[in-house]
Amino acid sequence: MNAVRPVRWVVAAGIVLAAPGCAAAEPAPAPLPELGTEFTLAAGDTAVLDEGRVAVLFRDVPEDSRCPADVACAWAGDATVITEVSAGGASSAHELHSNPTFPTEVSTGGYRIALRSVRPPARAEIPLSEYRVRLLVTRE
Repeated sequence: MNAVRPVRWVVAAGIVLAAPGCAAAEPAPAPLPELGTEFTLAAGDTAVLDEGRVAVLFRDVPEDSRCPADVACAWAGDATVITEVSAGGASSAHELHSNPTFPTEVSTGGYRIALRSVRPPARAEIPLSEYRVRLLVTRE
């Protein structure tokens, strides 16, 4: 029975030594967005650009009437995206639209913020947490 104990210690030591290698590697942090490069935000997320001089918060999608891809619609529809931009010590809220019939970009605080796309594709009842917007910020 004493011969079993050394085997247990060897097995236990092997598990302890192997465990750190089994731990899931942490994902690399997302690169910080840069001026002039498109980036994606989830609802509630903020991007800080130009060494902290401008921040863009994706606040809400209060209306989404986009036409689903599998439906024949009279018009393409529109998603309204609310952003909050902080630049030059001032903060302001803006509506950006997915349909180019309406404003798809805004100029504020020396920056231009443009909405490039809204995901997911249109369907009934999209929770805010599933929305992603692709934005482009440039200096004016």
